[in-house]
Amino acid sequence: MALIKCPKCGKEFSDRAQACPQCGTSKEEVQRLIKEQKEKEAEQERIRKAREAEDRKKYIKFAIALVIVLFTLFCGYVVYINTMPISARNSTELQSALQNPLRFSKDSFKVRIPRRVISIEYDAFEGCKGIISVTIPNSVTSIGQNAFSGCTGLPIIDNVRYADTYLVEAVDKTLSTYSIKKGTKWIGDWAFNDCKSLTSIEIPNSVTSIGGSAFENCKGLTSVTIPNGVTSIGDCAFRNCTGLTSVTISSSVTSIGQLAFYGCTALTSITIPSSVTSIEDVAFGNIPNIVYNGSAAGAPWGARSINGFVEGWFVYSDDTKNSLLACSSSASGEISIPNSVTTIGDRAFCDCSSMTSIEIPNSVTNIGEEAFTDCDGLTSVTIPNSVINIGSDAFCSCSGLIAIEIPHNVINIGNFAFRCCRGLTSVTIPNSVASIGYNAFYGCTSLILKIPERFRGKVNVSDCKEVIYY
Repeated sequence: MALIKCPKCGKEFSDRAQACPQCGTSKEEVQRLIKEQKEKEAEQERIRKAREAEDRKKYIKFAIALVIVLFTLFCGYVVYINTMPISARNSTELQSALQNPLRFSKDSFKVRIPRRVISIEYDAFEGCKGIISVTIPNSVTSIGQNAFSGCTGLPIIDNVRYADTYLVEAVDKTLSTYSIKKGTKWIGDWAFNDCKSLTSIEIPNSVTSIGGSAFENCKGLTSVTIPNGVTSIGDCAFRNCTGLTSVTISSSVTSIGQLAFYGCTALTSITIPSSVTSIEDVAFGNIPNIVYNGSAAGAPWGARSINGFVEGWFVYSDDTKNSLLACSSSASGEISIPNSVTTIGDRAFCDCSSMTSIEIPNSVTNIGEEAFTDCDGLTSVTIPNSVINIGSDAFCSCSGLIAIEIPHNVINIGNFAFRCCRGLTSVTIPNSVASIGYNAFYGCTSLILKIPERFRGKVNVSDCKEVIYY
């Protein structure tokens, strides 16, 4: 005999009884209710297990996402550590970058720079007199100014101090020649500065960079060959080497710093290879003859071949400075042309977009073709009475130019001379003008043009806002 618990009243009774003695519910109804209860409990158990399984999936997804985030952060940290420079002015970072320097005594130690380092910043080891050797890995691609300045404990070879493959400085600056050791990669800033007795130097092919002012004021230096391997010549690298008569620059060089050869007055000519893509301002100031066939950004003569004499912003045909061939694209603000100039060459000021005004002296008689094309910052031009010719496209697309006075000695105005000067509001053509080229004022939609009657029907003035014949 087994006991059955009635779902309605909770009373247990024998399974042989036909009904619950407490509430009178029949045995069949009790069994049906018990079955429903068990099914309901089973369904609740199934739902509970399903929820637990779903929660486990969520926890697993969260854990995976957390691992991915942590792994990404770790990888980023590793990349940062592996590519960080040895920073100047930060002793904590500097010490972490050094791999436990092996100290020989209280005042001397060796430095081994880890392979993860890609740059050594300026002043990084400045004044560390206790360093007796440095190992620089191949991962290092740049070394800043003064990185090893004042490291007097570094080794000296043939009167030259080295930090591994970095040439720090000439120790005795009175010698006439120095031997640079094989394997040297960098000639540091000011390395041979003021070595006035230096007459010759052989730079090995292993050198990739010549630092700023490296040979500045080496007045006895007569010739130098920049070997294959060198990619950059720093600012003022050979400045004021007044005895320098010959320079050979290899086709590996891509950049030449500002004032790099400035003041090399004995250097009568120099050829710059087309590999050079960057030339800073006045890099070749006061050199009578320059040959260049490239497209260097910042070259004061633009992207074309010019033989010329460079002084300040300008390139002249020779040292008489009568013919102005080009102006640096870096020229800005108010620009004055020297009184020696008689001719402004074709495209001389082309793309000088930072120039706001130009003063042309009374000595100038000719303004060349495209002389001021695309000088869109130009708002004011003074053309002197000495000018007799304004070349084709001379002021083309000078969109900021508002007014211009054409003097009474001008005879010719070339084709498209003022094309697309959309800001130009007033021009008077004097009677001295004998010819006006094709579409000289094309696109000058704001222009009120005063022009002699004899040009009526002979000059296209359809784009002008107003035309007054006199």
